[in-house]
Amino acid sequence: MGGEQRITVEGILQNADDEVLLLQRSEHESYPGEWQPPAGKIEYRESPWDAVAREVYEETGLAVSPVSPPDGLINTQAYTNEYETTDDSSNGLHTIIISYRVDPVEPYDPDDVMLSDEHQAYDWVHPDEAPERELVGSFQETVELLEPYNDGQ
Repeated sequence: MGGEQRITVEGILQNADDEVLLLQRSEHESYPGEWQPPAGKIEYRESPWDAVAREVYEETGLAVSPVSPPDGLINTQAYTNEYETTDDSSNGLHTIIISYRVDPVEPYDPDDVMLSDEHQAYDWVHPDEAPERELVGSFQETVELLEPYNDGQ
């Protein structure tokens, strides 16, 4: 039996010190207590760029714009979560994740983050230190690809 498919986006925002904004998921959400960048599903008829800007704003209150290719696209990946259904048939949720580097639309203070109820904390973390956190599994691959972004800017 086939499963469902979902397409999601991640917004990677780095500050002047090349630290990445990570959000800690609330205890009432899936993956409670785990850390991730702002992320979410692409809505019907929404472009990936519009989705990443919307998700970052909804989850942090920060207005951002995706960085144009080739620098803006960091990673794409896919995975399937297998789960059991009530009728004992095997099923799965196949998720495609598109990770974009985003820049603020206007200057901001790193303390300007306003969390939605999906998250309980935020922190600015250097990519080298991110693996020390309990990261949402899909973000572990992306964090390994992050390079300094603000050099020379």
